[in-house]
Amino acid sequence: MGATCLTHPLDTVKVQLQTQKKVQYGFFGMTYKIIRTSGVLSLYNGLSAALLRQGTYSTTRFAFYEYAKEVLVEWEAKKGNDIHKNQLPFYQKMIIAGLGGGFGSIVEKKEVRLI
Repeated sequence: MGATCLTHPLDTVKVQLQTQKKVQYGFFGMTYKIIRTSGVLSLYNGLSAALLRQGTYSTTRFAFYEYAKEVLVEWEAKKGNDIHKNQLPFYQKMIIAGLGGGFGSIVEKKEVRLI
């Protein structure tokens, strides 16, 4: 979330640059124009939507990962292996992290369409 707050002004300037009908400004010129015409805080317009998107994506990803870790530990326990969450093999952690990221991206795409 902190990274979103730091990079959002850059995204705002990027969008303004991309939507110019005729190229008149570079990055610093566009930044100056935005600040001069709308104020410094206008660089943060739309931040709430960006934070909401990032929050739901991260929450989904981490929740899936933690849930899948617990399921794998229980599964290993049923097989007779007494392991702790942090002792899962690396390949299992990679698989559930990839699945969590994939599931999170599905949720994020649905939300972006709603916004």
